[in-house]
Amino acid sequence: PGSPSWLVWCSASSGWWSAFLFLFFLVQVWWIWGHGVEPAQSLGFTATPSVHQAPAGLLSAPTRPGPLSSRRSSPPVAAHSPLEHPPPLPGGGPGKASARVAEADPRTKGALRKHRRKPAREVFTGAHSLQAIPSYKLSSSQALRLHTTTERIIAAALGPEGLSGHVISGELLKLAESWKAYDTSADLRGQQDIKQEMVLLQRCVAKNAHTFDAADVRRTLYALGKLGAKDPLFCHLSTSGYVAVEAVVTQALAHGHVHQMTGRDLSGILWAFGKLRLAKVKFLEAALQALQEPQVLDSLTAWDISSCVWGLARLGHRDEALWFALGNRGLRPKVLETFTPQGLGNTAWAFATIGLPHHDLLAGLARLAEKPDTLQRAKPQELANIAWAFATLGIRSESLMAALASRLVQADVLRGIKAQEVSNVAWAFATLRVRHLPLMQALAQTAAQTRVCRAFTSQGVANTAWAFATLRVRDDSLLKALALRMRDENVVGRCKPQEVANTVWAFATFGIRDEDLLGGLAQRMVEEDVLATAKSQEIAMVLWAYSTLDVRYPSLLRHLTGRLLQEDPVHFPLSAHSIAIATWALARLDVRHVPLMTTLADMAVGRHTLNSFTAQGLSSMAWAFGRLGIRNEVLMRNLAHHVVHSGILPTFTGQGISNLAWAFARLNVIDESLMAALASQATSKQMLHLLSPQAMSTLVWAFATLNIRDQTLMEGVAQQMQIPEVLDGFSAQGLALVAWGWARLRFGPDPLLEAIAHQALESRILQSFDAQGLANMAWAFSTAGSEDATLFEALAMRAMQPDVLLTLSPRDVETIAAAVAPVDARMLLLHYYGSKDLAAGAGVQAPKLADMGP
Repeated sequence: PGSPSWLVWCSASSGWWSAFLFLFFLVQVWWIWGHGVEPAQSLGFTATPSVHQAPAGLLSAPTRPGPLSSRRSSPPVAAHSPLEHPPPLPGGGPGKASARVAEADPRTKGALRKHRRKPAREVFTGAHSLQAIPSYKLSSSQALRLHTTTERIIAAALGPEGLSGHVISGELLKLAESWKAYDTSADLRGQQDIKQEMVLLQRCVAKNAHTFDAADVRRTLYALGKLGAKDPLFCHLSTSGYVAVEAVVTQALAHGHVHQMTGRDLSGILWAFGKLRLAKVKFLEAALQALQEPQVLDSLTAWDISSCVWGLARLGHRDEALWFALGNRGLRPKVLETFTPQGLGNTAWAFATIGLPHHDLLAGLARLAEKPDTLQRAKPQELANIAWAFATLGIRSESLMAALASRLVQADVLRGIKAQEVSNVAWAFATLRVRHLPLMQALAQTAAQTRVCRAFTSQGVANTAWAFATLRVRDDSLLKALALRMRDENVVGRCKPQEVANTVWAFATFGIRDEDLLGGLAQRMVEEDVLATAKSQEIAMVLWAYSTLDVRYPSLLRHLTGRLLQEDPVHFPLSAHSIAIATWALARLDVRHVPLMTTLADMAVGRHTLNSFTAQGLSSMAWAFGRLGIRNEVLMRNLAHHVVHSGILPTFTGQGISNLAWAFARLNVIDESLMAALASQATSKQMLHLLSPQAMSTLVWAFATLNIRDQTLMEGVAQQMQIPEVLDGFSAQGLALVAWGWARLRFGPDPLLEAIAHQALESRILQSFDAQGLANMAWAFSTAGSEDATLFEALAMRAMQPDVLLTLSPRDVETIAAAVAPVDARMLLLHYYGSKDLAAGAGVQAPKLADMGP
């Protein structure tokens, strides 16, 4: 019909024959229209919007690339802290964690996610699908491929055999294999034509789904998965205009095609669904049930297993029985030895992403990866996936990490490695605390290159900096490049709280005070969207970093302390670790915020929280309250009881013991049982020789301040100070504190004071005494009854030097003058003090002894 000769012949025929042929023509038009082909010029390139409505409840969006792509999502961060440095876990493995697109089913939640190529924001369904397809520019070759495929499918529909699932799936597979990644070249034809052809393809699939057999279903879904991953334009076929997929899976369920599928068919479909992040719950249940049939499970190859678990991980399907069944199948020797590097990486990534450590399978994969020839074919992303997976599951295999490092430092890998892979590898080695210096140096040099560094996201910068700081591998070129990248407003403006915390923690760990970087991150931290979502540990880490670098931003401190104070301790509990860090940081920054410190103290004394403190955490918190002069009776009483009776005391270091004693003395809180326990631990055989000079002087000062005369402690300190190497380690302030404590506790002149006097007369020590140190030394030796004229004269001469004299208080002058009287230095000192007419300085307060802390 449609031929000019046919029309002439028809007009010449009798009326009844003409009517019959005209009716036949209408039937043909009706059939073509009903099967999704529009009667238009050039084989139907002017389509109208589809009128088929998608079932309510489906949210869909363009999806991220799948396992072969180099793009990856963020890890990170469980968060970490200065005392212990657990890293942020990269969510979703080597790819950005995103919402899973699924049916409105209580077992599978769905949500829209943004795509980097700006997809349309509407929920695309039914008649609105044509207008909702996002606009993309296609190159000439791409547009021609799409045009040719659509033309072939429509031509088949007009042919004598009609349209079949075999034709549609075959053409889609051809298109998937030939379609290249997204191209921004000039458009060959109008955008409206491109959108119309997409609608035609969708309608052809949906209208002819009844012709699909099991193989057609598998090939169609697999093709759509590949197309949707290569170019967001095709996501419309499987998500926003998902009536095509709906029709295919409905057909498969209605005719029992699922149970006719092989293991390869099912694994390909699961891979496609994972690629598209599209969970058709009923179809998925049927497919998984069929997959667990013994004959199907036993037919799975290594590639099938990696495709299955990868797809299931992307869909978030966590059926432990199924996962372990697949893992056990992968353990079969004939299967295990056939895993490729890509399959190995995808399988490990999947088990890590879903959080199910199949230890036997992973051990087998690790042994396979350790073979010399296995990783030689591995690409950078596959190596990064393997490292990330084992680090996420906390499986530390020295031989595996050595094999990965050996391959990663090779030139061909370093040339092709991307920013995300650099950060994943660095993060993995840092998480497992594997310090492979050649690898870290190679990664640092690569990451500092412009090609790589400019591709870092905010999370990539944070994780890379965190990894190098955790392993204490400092590379100034890398850190400079990372700081420059993070200062970019497009990068810092996208920072999440954990990324801010990890970055400032890393730079503080290295002691790098980059004002521009720290200022930009501080400004980002106080923005409403960041501050509102910040966790307590992240806030504590930020406080720790800025206090360590002694950088004070009033706005930052105000916002962070306000956030900690306004939260309900019941619903926003701080961990013991976070409390210790927060209190320590506030003390270092001299932020005497009594309400906040009281709130933190109340949180700390909870039974479960107090038991979670480490020895370092307890001593740091006590030191913070002591430094700020905030005496919280409840906290100090509970802390003392916990240290004495919980069995934690043997885990204290010498500095921890001295800091705890100093805090109780500074706040004048007397707990004799605690002090006796601290003295006993400090003088134990395993601890006494480990005490530093600062720890010993602080302990003596604390016991003397509280007037607790512990003979064992004093004898132990005296014994250590008789050792020349130990005595040489004391500063002028330390010698003064020990001498002052010795005299205050009424220990008379003995070899210890003689040793201190001899040490103090050394030029380097004598010239480092300040006003308070001179006063303490003079008072101590005078009170102890010493008659060392040489020492007193030296102290007097040092006191009359201008740098000391101008800082002396009247009380210091009197103390020194009284002590040096036996050598007639008193009148000389008073005369010199008066000749400078410094009496006006009588109101100046000298530093109090209590302020001399550790």
